[in-house]
Amino acid sequence: MAKISNRQMALKPQDLFVLLALLSRGAGAVTYPELAAQTGLAISAVHGALKRAAVARLLMFQERRPVILKPQLKEFLLSGAKYSFPPIWGSMSRGVPTGYAAVPLNTIIAPSADPVPVWPSAKGTTRGLSLAPLYPSVPEAALRDAKLYALLTLFDAIRSGQARERNAARELLAGFFNRIRTTRILPRWSWLAMRLAPSPRASDISRPAAHHERFHPGPETLELLQRAALRDSRPGNEGFHSATGSGGLKASAFVMIDYAHCGH
Repeated sequence: MAKISNRQMALKPQDLFVLLALLSRGAGAVTYPELAAQTGLAISAVHGALKRAAVARLLMFQERRPVILKPQLKEFLLSGAKYSFPPIWGSMSRGVPTGYAAVPLNTIIAPSADPVPVWPSAKGTTRGLSLAPLYPSVPEAALRDAKLYALLTLFDAIRSGQARERNAARELLAGFFNRIRTTRILPRWSWLAMRLAPSPRASDISRPAAHHERFHPGPETLELLQRAALRDSRPGNEGFHSATGSGGLKASAFVMIDYAHCGH
């Protein structure tokens, strides 16, 4: 009788990091070198992460191109990933704010007297309680990419925050999934061909013009958004916008991310 193998391919923290990077790019095609540069991983590490994500049924390959499975990834992020990658706390450290201390949650969650969560980093300017990032290159990658930063901090809020922070983060992430379009990766030869000889096919996959998408938050997040809008309008929080009309503030017009810019 043949021996049955018991080898299981398990997800690694960097796999979720790569998936979030794909989400942050929105619509359009991306190459493996571009994704490696965005995350700080080697190209081979990106390839391995996508293979494990495919085994976990968080993405699929169509014509050898990875395509994110949004319903599955949404379910995993909102409900399961916090158990696979639990928070690992350290001591007080200087670093990059995360969770409720970073955009977008810091616009709707008032700070307390407790130390804020930070990813330890020499490039950070905030002192707080250190929280291990999904991968060592996360802090620098987040500082380079505001949309990836937002996704990473929302996940940190889900896996390490209090109930109000977790609920608000889930609603914001759910709104992102409701609007974002699928990102595909071009094989290296396609990327090279596009650079050497642009064609109508290349223009077909060009990134769309910028426009704003909207999501409708739940009651708890709606209340937090209204309080934040009344409290202040801080500069630098371009990810949120409010609309006013004859009925006053329309909180449903708040926007977490300018989705069409995800690929820019």
